[in-house]
Amino acid sequence: MTPSVCSTSYDAYSAPEATLQACGDKAYPLTSVTTTGDGGHAYHYKMDGMEAITRVPPSSFQPAHASTSELSMYGLKEPPANSPRHARWEYIINHIHFDTGPPAPRLIIVPNEENYNIGPAGNIGSEAGTASSENWSGYLNYSSYQQYTAATAIYPEPNPSATCTKASEVTWAGLGGYNSHNLAQDGSAYAAPGLGNHQAWWEILPAGYVGVPGYYATTGDYFEAETYYIDSKKVEFWFYNSANNKSYGVEVITSSGLDRSTADFIVERPRVKGYYVPLADFGSQEIDGYTEYTQLSKYPSNVLSMYSKSTLLASPGALGASFIDSWYNCGKEEE
Repeated sequence: MTPSVCSTSYDAYSAPEATLQACGDKAYPLTSVTTTGDGGHAYHYKMDGMEAITRVPPSSFQPAHASTSELSMYGLKEPPANSPRHARWEYIINHIHFDTGPPAPRLIIVPNEENYNIGPAGNIGSEAGTASSENWSGYLNYSSYQQYTAATAIYPEPNPSATCTKASEVTWAGLGGYNSHNLAQDGSAYAAPGLGNHQAWWEILPAGYVGVPGYYATTGDYFEAETYYIDSKKVEFWFYNSANNKSYGVEVITSSGLDRSTADFIVERPRVKGYYVPLADFGSQEIDGYTEYTQLSKYPSNVLSMYSKSTLLASPGALGASFIDSWYNCGKEEE
């Protein structure tokens, strides 16, 4: 019998080995360390058909004086000068803090039973429209003539209330997942199995969540999560916490296909042991979404509302410079 802890929030990096084994969590040790051109280090992890690479600059690294290519190597992709994100990017490179301590000795994949068939028919019928979902609420861009490369969500980290038992909530940005089983995503979590409350995570389906070791969002402060397409086998995830100016970036080489037909900005209730869990009461969640480093409203968009049968659980408001996703009901544990 699977222990009850497997259905609760826990940081897999500090959990006992017995818990990891009982819950099916898989640990992958650091396999190699290489040196970057500027004297920094790249840490490599081989994991279930993927290779994850985290890069840490040398202590002498000064982001404000670094070249575009140097910044890009550490996850800092410069938006175009006319992008509404550019001023924030300039602030970040003048305040960012990199953790130059010892690398994580391992990364851990936590099983995640993502629902692959999100929409009513598993695909989008029009470039701009509405749809319902059993576990997603938010906006996604869809264009029949464009493949997206970057989805960035900036939001105050929510602090959901314990309105109902076994309730969870994750907020994320990603590419794909609506028209196919291929989804690359990253964000933060609350009460999600195998992740600490407010822990950052990334995922490429069909693998599960990979929590970021020791890296958390701060409730009430702005958190930034970005999914960036590099090429047909590479994607990069990047995070930034405005409370402490700490960032984390990881490049992932994957054997899974990458779907770029949608850019997604979502609040979700996870699926655990074959069941959707109730949705934690996150109140009203402001999400400032950027597709290709411009506001997501500049691209054709579909609005998604989350339902448990006929009960509305969450739904986003009008799309402007940002949007507000609002909680309405916990729902219940259901298949």
